[in-house]
Amino acid sequence: MTDPAPARPSTDLTGAGVRVLLLATAEHDGPGLPPVPSAALGHRALRTALIERCGVPPEQIRGELDPPDARFMAQAVAEEAQNADSVLLVHFVGHGLLDVDGELYLAARATDRLTPGLAAHQALSFAALRQALTSSRAASIVLLLDCCFSGRPVLGHGASVPAFSTEPTPGLYFVGSAEQLALASSDSERTAFTGALIDVLEEGDPRGPHPMTLDSVYDAVFRVMRERQLPLPRRQAEGLVGNLVLAPNPAVATPEGAPEAPAPPTPGRSPYPGLNPYAPDDARLFHGRERMVARLLAALREETEPSDPGEPPAPPHGLWILVGPSGSGKTSLLNAGLLHRLRDGALAGSAGWPVLRMAPGAVPLRRLADRFAVPPDDLGALRTNPEGAASGWSTGCSQSGPASAWCSWSTSWRSRSPSAGTSPNGPRSSGY
Repeated sequence: MTDPAPARPSTDLTGAGVRVLLLATAEHDGPGLPPVPSAALGHRALRTALIERCGVPPEQIRGELDPPDARFMAQAVAEEAQNADSVLLVHFVGHGLLDVDGELYLAARATDRLTPGLAAHQALSFAALRQALTSSRAASIVLLLDCCFSGRPVLGHGASVPAFSTEPTPGLYFVGSAEQLALASSDSERTAFTGALIDVLEEGDPRGPHPMTLDSVYDAVFRVMRERQLPLPRRQAEGLVGNLVLAPNPAVATPEGAPEAPAPPTPGRSPYPGLNPYAPDDARLFHGRERMVARLLAALREETEPSDPGEPPAPPHGLWILVGPSGSGKTSLLNAGLLHRLRDGALAGSAGWPVLRMAPGAVPLRRLADRFAVPPDDLGALRTNPEGAASGWSTGCSQSGPASAWCSWSTSWRSRSPSAGTSPNGPRSSGY
């Protein structure tokens, strides 16, 4: 006697009118684009997650690994758009390319490079993709692009790159994994964005509702990408598609014996981050550290005030260290307290100061070099001549912003009596 098959989750993706198209380009025929092995692995893992976690019937998922050319991709999108009645979900992972006019194209296996005048025959353009999607009669359309430059298309009439301006479409939910370069590590089984999406579907979100909606899944993926110091995705939505129920939330305990049928999701997300630190976006939930934030702002204000009243204020120089016992809330104080206030212009000119946030991790120098886009060959200089290396980085950064940037590093220091003070010849520290 065999065990009965597990019950299919009750979500908005279980109906007969749902269609899912998964496109992944991992290999290329020409030498112009490197292979992306993690695209193929993530493609298969996402299909499994959609079936097991989201309840999508397997026969309603179409997967195309290494589509041969742009025409094949366009035809696949058009066919599934016509087959969908209620929900259409399209996911692409692979290389994203820009033509000379800044138009986004999705690479097929035959794609090697974009030739002016021939780009539409070499890769699938975002304009053609959107045209096929909007022809669908499905009430809810979800488009997930995991490729470079996928965060650039803009829905509506806001400020945007003209080549990507699109008319608003009722029921369209669009997520791009990165506005610049998306990440796909050579030793990883999944690309960064698709991997984070699968992790959330499989593991749930302790701060999210039960069950998880499309909006809550995006919020969780965004936090995962931010915590992993990865490029942040961008969401744009029309209509109420964000309320679609995607999957149960295994990270949230349900009452014993409770039915699997989804209850109406609680509006918004949980205000309690648990053991995770508050982020700059959580400033409205961060309370009780007003005096410490004021002390930090006062210290920075003293250094940034110009000696000549006619000179504009400049970002602070040197090293500032916030010291305190492990778990005392240093990261939350910097993120939801100080950084939020600086972005709001608490100090003159602070809204435009460049800020890089990082966690040291297992290899602090490698993480620091990554955040400053330092070539791997320069790591030796970072160890032997840190001042010279830092000078070179500052020169490189001056092309896109002020030559001096303020970086904060939250570190734990076990001490019986933390103190605050400054040293004219060393780093300034504020005990907490």
